[in-house]
Amino acid sequence: MTSNYNILIVDDHPMTVDGYQSLLTLNKVVDNPVFRKTFNCEEAFKMLHMLKKSNEDLNFAIVDYNLPPYEKEKIMDGSGVAKLIRQLFPNCKLAMLTMHKETLLINNVFKTINPECFISKNDINFNTFPKIMKSVIEGDIYKSPTIVQVIQDYLKSNLSLDEFDIKIIMCLAEGKKTKDLPNYIDLSLSAIEKRKAFLKRELTGNKASDEALIQTAKNLKLI
Repeated sequence: MTSNYNILIVDDHPMTVDGYQSLLTLNKVVDNPVFRKTFNCEEAFKMLHMLKKSNEDLNFAIVDYNLPPYEKEKIMDGSGVAKLIRQLFPNCKLAMLTMHKETLLINNVFKTINPECFISKNDINFNTFPKIMKSVIEGDIYKSPTIVQVIQDYLKSNLSLDEFDIKIIMCLAEGKKTKDLPNYIDLSLSAIEKRKAFLKRELTGNKASDEALIQTAKNLKLI
């Protein structure tokens, strides 16, 4: 028996939601998709809790940042919905879409949610959207050009990454173990571990793996 692939789409424009569903269906992005469609934070909140209560899985979610809030539960926008998805369905792959370009907003979503897919709506069209979604479902991490540029500009202005930071990431990407890095970098192991922890915290999240750090650095074209 073939299992269904549950996809949640959250956007306050019904035509956009239907368009996403049509593109994913027509391009056969996954087998046996089951679509759940909601149009605001309250509906998304109730849908997510209904799925959890019913012991149903959620495999993939597409969430727009701008959504009517659910003030009762203090879910004010798509980032609140995304955080709830992370809490209830930690294995669900998440695509966040936005028209925003504000540095602090983009960086906050990047750092607190770090979605597998983060897209500026200006960067996609009918042809690229299903291809990107399929690649993310299959395991890729994707950030669209506008998002990458905003995050790069923020990192350059606020983190001041130096040659040691980049060298640490490059050595890890080459497969070198952290304990061996003092052989390649003129720093103590303690200093390297502190820098690596800082990089993970700022780029991916406190509990991120070395692999996640490397992949994020590559996506942001830091290495």
